[in-house]
Amino acid sequence: MTAVAPARRGGGGFSPMVMLAVILVGVFSFAAFFTLSAFAPELTTGRDGRAHALSTSAVGFAGVVRLERVRGVDVSIGRQPMDPARLESLVVLTPENPISIEELDDAAGSATLVVLPKWAVGPHPTHRGWVSRYSQYDDGSLGVLINEIAPGVVFAQAEGEGAVRLSYRDKTTRTSGRIERLQTISGPNLTPMVTDGSGRTVLARFDRGGFLPIYILADPDFLNTLGMGDRNTAQAGLAMLDQMRVENEPIIFDVTLNGLGASRSALRLAFEPPFLGATLGLAIGAGLLGWRAAARFGPAAPARRAIALGKAALADNSAALIRLARREQRMGAGYARLIAGDLAELISGSRKSDEEAAALLNRLAGIHGVTPNYTQLEAEAANAKTPHQMLEAARKLHAWKEEMTRATR
Repeated sequence: MTAVAPARRGGGGFSPMVMLAVILVGVFSFAAFFTLSAFAPELTTGRDGRAHALSTSAVGFAGVVRLERVRGVDVSIGRQPMDPARLESLVVLTPENPISIEELDDAAGSATLVVLPKWAVGPHPTHRGWVSRYSQYDDGSLGVLINEIAPGVVFAQAEGEGAVRLSYRDKTTRTSGRIERLQTISGPNLTPMVTDGSGRTVLARFDRGGFLPIYILADPDFLNTLGMGDRNTAQAGLAMLDQMRVENEPIIFDVTLNGLGASRSALRLAFEPPFLGATLGLAIGAGLLGWRAAARFGPAAPARRAIALGKAALADNSAALIRLARREQRMGAGYARLIAGDLAELISGSRKSDEEAAALLNRLAGIHGVTPNYTQLEAEAANAKTPHQMLEAARKLHAWKEEMTRATR
């Protein structure tokens, strides 16, 4: 006869370590997705070749941002309109489309500089982030750009290319590097801040009746990356910014008008102080609950019926009612008689009255030397005053029944 070895029990489709790794990767991916969704605008590189503070192209302003930071100036990128920090900063706007009064008010700071565009450009065919110059904006296009915030302003473009001698409002003069087709501004409600050698306005203060100053820079080549490539032009442009700043206030380069802003959201607030602490607490709590569920001892308890069936449920419900009514100690005498009747029937084989059962049990206890006798135990149960005394008497009766059962076999 050949013995057949028992089949080995399979270990499941995946090992515990594999499942743990899958869960951890899933949790990390889920958290990373929501975090990146909340901060997606801040992760935008802005290397699109356009004229804004994140662009490193010739018409972009990333160069002046970096240069001001090297000089020790507090410079930041403004992605949220109506940020309270703007009220204590010089805000630089670089609009590419017509700007409305509402947009200006939302983005303005303690002082606001509007840098007008000059060159119409397109993406470079072979280098990402570079641009190819197509043409120069005409005065009509520039007028449409700021007509709502500064009506009546007129622009002019000089011919040729060369260094520009600039006169500042504080009576200082500087000579820039080579500027191609210098762009100037004129019109009502304009106060010249920086002029060229012919007295044409390059930087002006616009008076629109408000208490917060608005400045307009006609030629962006004094601040864009193309201008920062020349030492003299860079010094001239930085001197313009210094003239507009009050007591070394910070500078915010706005990008909301360029479509790179970030709006406030509940998801974003969850990852920023002071709500970040609550988010981390919830994440840690969820992790601990998951660990507790995975590392529990023993199998899961089987589900039970909401309403139990059978004699056990009836007994439990009856006991609960007795306990609720605080009648446990009054059950002693009845429990003793129940024990006596069951034991007497078990020994004699016939049902007996309470008196006959008590007499039989006392006589058998004396014969077999079991102490105390039944009458003493019945009296103790009947005289119980508290649930604890009743419970102790019931235990003694149960133990006495077991001993009598063994003695009479």
